[in-house]
Amino acid sequence: MNTSEMSLKIKKQFIKNNIQFLNNFLSSNLLKTKENVLKLKNRLVNELELELNNILKAQINQNYSKYIRYLFGVIKGIHTAIDKPPEIVIEFNSKDYNYFIKNLEKINQFFINPVKIYNNLEDHINGFKVILFEGTISFDYTINNLLTQSITLIEHEFSKVLSDSIIKELERDFENFIQNQKLRIEEYLYKYEQV
Repeated sequence: MNTSEMSLKIKKQFIKNNIQFLNNFLSSNLLKTKENVLKLKNRLVNELELELNNILKAQINQNYSKYIRYLFGVIKGIHTAIDKPPEIVIEFNSKDYNYFIKNLEKINQFFINPVKIYNNLEDHINGFKVILFEGTISFDYTINNLLTQSITLIEHEFSKVLSDSIIKELERDFENFIQNQKLRIEEYLYKYEQV
């Protein structure tokens, strides 16, 4: 093997090694970036959920009568789906239970079947749970559950935005970096050949 062939072989190996290095660098950094974006998204969603919980608690405490109207509206809206024999059980937290035990006739007006209400010992934030067929079917209309369902939608939308914009921007930046590195390698090799 003459010097020219050896030089060409070394050059090809150098190019191959550097391209592999740059591709590994790109993949590794994209993966790290995606992990960091996911952590950021999760932290922001958790903070949003906590803040929403605090806002809802404050709003309910400030205007309890509006909240009670909301609960009646939900019960009225779902009454056909849950009005099943032999009875309907609705569980409230302590504060709401105290109100509804005194106003049971306002709930009974929506139903054909008997309604019983109970104090849920878990004392969820607010809202209620419905239990049918002696505990075999339940519906969760607690604020926590409704918030969790909303957070799932928010999380999904948030993921789409982050994934599409930030990740693609970072991919473009890394691809530009890789291209610049490849150009530098070619310049280096050109200078090497000139020697």
